Amino acid sequence: HTVRAMAARSLGELGDPRCVRVLELSLRDQNWWVRANAGDALRGMGAEGIAALRRALDGDDRFAREHAAESLAMHEAGRDAHDDEHAARVPVAA
Repeated sequence: HTVRAMAARSLGELGDPRCVRVLELSLRDQNWWVRANAGDALRGMGAEGIAALRRALDGDDRFAREHAAESLAMHEAGRDAHDDEHAARVPVAA
């Protein structure tokens, strides 16, 4: 799960809109870290990322809905995905 979490974060740092679909699917990942990083990445991807988060709000996956709602709330509050304390949500190995 650490690799997937880092991949979601890295895709967000790329900022390439072609990554939106992969990140949208990552919102449904079984691992919290992956979902959190995908939500943060989508939040930083402009209109296409925000649209993906809004679509997730209507999906059947409750975890994806929760992360989408959190990311949208942060977006609406004007918090930049790369500047807040949640930007680097990667588990630390024990």
